[in-house]
Amino acid sequence: MPAAGVWVVVTGQVGDLPIVKRYRTDLSKPDPSMPYQVVISIAFNKADAQGLPDDSETEALHAFDEHLMNELVESEEGVLVYKQTYDSCQMFLFYTRTDLYDHLRSIDRNSPKGYEIRIDVEEDPEWTEFMRVVEQHEARKSQ
Repeated sequence: MPAAGVWVVVTGQVGDLPIVKRYRTDLSKPDPSMPYQVVISIAFNKADAQGLPDDSETEALHAFDEHLMNELVESEEGVLVYKQTYDSCQMFLFYTRTDLYDHLRSIDRNSPKGYEIRIDVEEDPEWTEFMRVVEQHEARKSQ
């Protein structure tokens, strides 16, 4: 299920590896009802030489993406604002209403088995990281 909103996809290279960034362009300021920044990362078990997931991982990664959307976005607990694929890892940046303590068990229980998952939560009512991503892209567009 695609995340709601208006998205832009930016591709590039960091060193010898490709990077794919997707971020929301319909959000121009922080939502004060969602002061928590939640970064969820999943490391690929079988990445190709470019650091992108092997075809054999597509189903598990898609299921994880769907679960995150159901758990956080469809429940109106949070909003997905940014996704990045780079160097054998996919990262999701959400802003949420709470610190997700009540959701962590479900996220862990429904994560694909055998994958390294990392979840970092911190207060960020200014949406600092997301605003930095938007500013970087806007600066590149104006060059």
